Amino acid sequence: MVIILTLIFCSGYSQNSVKYCDTNKVVDEPVYLLVDTMPEFIGGDENLIKYIDDSLDLSGLPVPKGKYIISYVTVTISPEGNVIYSCVIMRSSSTPISAYDKRAIEFVNTLKFTPGIKNGKAVHMVRNLPIRFEAKRIKKAR
Repeated sequence: MVIILTLIFCSGYSQNSVKYCDTNKVVDEPVYLLVDTMPEFIGGDENLIKYIDDSLDLSGLPVPKGKYIISYVTVTISPEGNVIYSCVIMRSSSTPISAYDKRAIEFVNTLKFTPGIKNGKAVHMVRNLPIRFEAKRIKKAR
């Protein structure tokens, strides 16, 4: 089984569109949207898809009414490659803060990336990660 995960460029969002965040951490250095070398999951994007498929804990989640729910998570990646901030900015469902959002945040906070590089230096970088929760996989995890 494959969970579809596409890394997309963060096009920005308004404060009103934020759905759920893990914390209000403050970074005292610039955080970039564009860099010379983009951060990448250790092992590449194909390994990220496999890692999500193998590691995302679906137990205890309610089964979505449709085929799936996607939580779009914006993450800030540190110069060391760690996720230091994560926030659900949008979801494919109009439900209020959900168990899916919380699970997506918990999961992406464990990911490790190569850092973004700007002018030869590792920097803080923002990326979006859509995390897809498929109803059929949730049913199997029960």
